[in-house]
Amino acid sequence: MLRFKFYGAIGALFLGLGLAARWTADAMHWNFKLTLLGFMLAALAALSVFGWWQERKLARQLEQLPVEQREALEALSVAARVVSSGVSRKSAFVTVSVGVCLVSLPTLPLLLTPLLALQAWLSFEPPLPHFLALTVGFLMAWLWWSMMVTWWRNWAESRGMSPEEVQYRGQGASILWPSGHLCERTEWANIWRPRSTYRDDA
Repeated sequence: MLRFKFYGAIGALFLGLGLAARWTADAMHWNFKLTLLGFMLAALAALSVFGWWQERKLARQLEQLPVEQREALEALSVAARVVSSGVSRKSAFVTVSVGVCLVSLPTLPLLLTPLLALQAWLSFEPPLPHFLALTVGFLMAWLWWSMMVTWWRNWAESRGMSPEEVQYRGQGASILWPSGHLCERTEWANIWRPRSTYRDDA
């Protein structure tokens, strides 16, 4: 039931953004796709600010608890352990921002480049060549993610983050897949080394 509510809220958010972007684009005579992109970026920024504010609120609440209660809560909650860690929120914000910019953002251009090149320079009849171009783009994007996410994990840990915090913040920013997920096994380090060895080294 909780998962249904979550996906329903996400769907309602996207629907609301689409309707608002359509109305704004029609009223201002703007391009709808660019307007929608702007609305989505604005929503992402608003959600990021809200998450940062919630983390600050949680940190203040944890500081006011007695030591025994705080330690008990940290033993139960990953979020509490991350907020109580020695890594500053400013440093964590920089680390996650670098991950988004270098790991996540380039994947979309890499995904679409073969298809756009096919349409711009070659005149093949769809759908097979276009499907192959998308397949090549997908492989390029996944290879980039696989290599760069391994680099980002190591770099984040070198900045003082624990592996647990790297995983928590990486998932929150959609840089990493959940721990144990099939797609997590396609990270470059996990391909060339057993998963258990990689985690032990971290």
